[in-house]
Amino acid sequence: MTPLSSPRKPGTTDRKELIELEARCAQLSANNEALKQEHSREVARLRQLLQKSALENKRLEGVKRENALLSARLTQLEQAHAESALEAQLADLKSANEVLHLAAQRTWSLEKSLRDAHGELDRMARERDALVAERNAMQHLFAASVTQPDPSAECAGNCLDCESASPERCVLFIGGRNALLPHYHTLAHRLGIRLMHHDGRPGSIVGLPEVIRRVDAVVCPTDITDFGTYQHLKHYCERSGKPYLLYRGGGLAGFAAALAHLSGGEALLAAGPLNDNAASR
Repeated sequence: MTPLSSPRKPGTTDRKELIELEARCAQLSANNEALKQEHSREVARLRQLLQKSALENKRLEGVKRENALLSARLTQLEQAHAESALEAQLADLKSANEVLHLAAQRTWSLEKSLRDAHGELDRMARERDALVAERNAMQHLFAASVTQPDPSAECAGNCLDCESASPERCVLFIGGRNALLPHYHTLAHRLGIRLMHHDGRPGSIVGLPEVIRRVDAVVCPTDITDFGTYQHLKHYCERSGKPYLLYRGGGLAGFAAALAHLSGGEALLAAGPLNDNAASR
């Protein structure tokens, strides 16, 4: 038979459990204290991280503001640079425009000088041709050996009814210089032309149409003839169908060139003004 165990003492068992519980409680308290300390450290670490994060955020905000300021400044600098570049380009364009303007002015001045030179050359060429024509006319006149009636005899003014009419033509000369009248008649006589003279004064043009009707042709220096007489002459000659020759210069050379033109028969081909280059210049 198994012997019966002796009964447990109540006080011994409770004390042991109490000690175990106290040990466990102390252990739990230690663990709890360690956890609290760990929690405190973690909270402190998180707080430090939060502070660092706040400082970083603040720094980043400052960086953003600085970046915005720098961006605005950069934009201003770029605009200023662009404006400066545009101003430099504008200055270059103005300078180039001034150069072109000066060149255009020089070109215009040179072209004007060239036109003036051409005009002067043309004028000199016309004068040369007029002088050559006058020289040839004078040579022709002085070389002529035609025997004519006394050139000092005045024409009666009616070539159509003249009893002593000859093949020579009757020409009315209007204007001219009175001192040269004998020489005008001599030159006309050398070319076989009977010359009739009219002074061309405004008060003596009343009978001019009848005189023009009786002659073969009319010559008139335009530069020393009254303008009213000149206009009447054109009107009367065109109305009566008489050829007329207008020329510049009341001297002997111009008159000789005009008569040389008439002596070639050209003035009698058709009624109207005869634009002989040599005689009219």
